[in-house]
Amino acid sequence: MADLTLVKAALIPMIGENPEKDTAKHIFVQFNPESLKVGLSNSIRADSGSKAASSGVQFIDRSESTLSVTLVFDTSVAREPTEQMSNIKHKANSDVRLLTSAIASEFMQPQTSDEGLTAPKVCRFQWGAFAFVGMLARFDERLDFFSPEGIPLRATLALSFKENRYQFETLDVKAADREKPNFFKASDKGVAQSLADNGKDPRDWRLTALLNAIENPRQFTPQRLAENALQTALSPLLNPASFAGKVQSNKAKDPLAEKALQSTTQNTLKSTLQNPSANGVSVADAALAIPRYLAG
Repeated sequence: MADLTLVKAALIPMIGENPEKDTAKHIFVQFNPESLKVGLSNSIRADSGSKAASSGVQFIDRSESTLSVTLVFDTSVAREPTEQMSNIKHKANSDVRLLTSAIASEFMQPQTSDEGLTAPKVCRFQWGAFAFVGMLARFDERLDFFSPEGIPLRATLALSFKENRYQFETLDVKAADREKPNFFKASDKGVAQSLADNGKDPRDWRLTALLNAIENPRQFTPQRLAENALQTALSPLLNPASFAGKVQSNKAKDPLAEKALQSTTQNTLKSTLQNPSANGVSVADAALAIPRYLAG
């Protein structure tokens, strides 16, 4: 199967007009957000230089862009750093605020300098092809899962970013190659063997069975199961003419079965069993229709 790497969203400090290149200083999310809400607005006021008493002429005083996102952090299970997120690590049942405080202290807390307090760092929220640069204007944290000792283990952050300019940035991200699902022509062979016959990896039998609606890959494929059901339904019918009369009397009940089972001789019944599609009906449809006639 194609190797698709899950890209995690990150909060990246800005150094002037450029994002921080050192990934160790990026704050990666634990779970990618379900959605992002972007807002663009313009402040419009009347042109005071117009001579008209009630001028409809207006101009844009300034533009503003906002981003709202909800992030979830959980420390109920230990997490080890990965190649992409080398700075993510915490023990099981540790205080989740040790993770969320990194966002608050990095992007919400005003910076200190010799001249006093200055504005917090500007943040770049980046997730794949999406990027938004702004100041973290609001930080709301909800703690909703605690250990028996009272340690908060889950936090939901509602973050709002603002920037006094218009922005609609799209990064150049190439979509990864995706391998097509393993659909294959049904046969009486097992799933793994059918994959091998079609040039696929037999080790992919689990996903292939799921895509082909096979509940038990150790048994026959759906086509073979349907053929077996059809043969079981027809085997007790020793008198084709009698069975044809049965179909005729019940044809109003199920037109599909009537079309599939128009038979008056043993040879025609054999033909229906061996090749139901010759009558314009699939094996599976015929196998489902016959028992209803036998019961009717």
